Amino acid sequence: MIFPVIYAVLVWFLAARFRRRWQGALAVFVGLGLLAALGSMSMTGEAGSIPDRLGIHLPRAIQDGLRLLMVLLVPYTLMVGTIAVFLVCLPNARADTGCRYCHYDLSGLNPLGLVCPECGHEQGPYRCKRCSHDLRGLQPRGLRCPHCGQPWKGPGSGREHEPEELVPIPKHPIRKRRAL
Repeated sequence: MIFPVIYAVLVWFLAARFRRRWQGALAVFVGLGLLAALGSMSMTGEAGSIPDRLGIHLPRAIQDGLRLLMVLLVPYTLMVGTIAVFLVCLPNARADTGCRYCHYDLSGLNPLGLVCPECGHEQGPYRCKRCSHDLRGLQPRGLRCPHCGQPWKGPGSGREHEPEELVPIPKHPIRKRRAL
């Protein structure tokens, strides 16, 4: 009784987990293929069915039960297939403007040296890729690493809306002050 629910949830989970990738399409294809094979098993006596090809002759009671199964299998297959295809086609969830840890919306804030105001986590690798020198608090336009001369290609390097002078941002967020 619970197998159809578990099967549908498994197919939907794989479709959602691997959405917009070939693995998700494969999960939907295999999931619907198994349901189609089960439907073919229930069509005994008709040309092209799997039991007839294999020479299997099922008892009359099982044939009647499989015909009843078809009444439920067709709408079930349509439901599982429709939802699985919908889940595979969904875009990947990306929070481009949110904090990587708490998903707080950071849109409109200066991206250079950004620390999340909600959880206090640093939002970007503001270090030189060659020598790992800390570049926070420096003007991003035309910036070169003071130690190795590597040009900065991170946030703010070519944006006109950045301010002229940036205030150095502390590594750790300021803790709440006690009220007097």
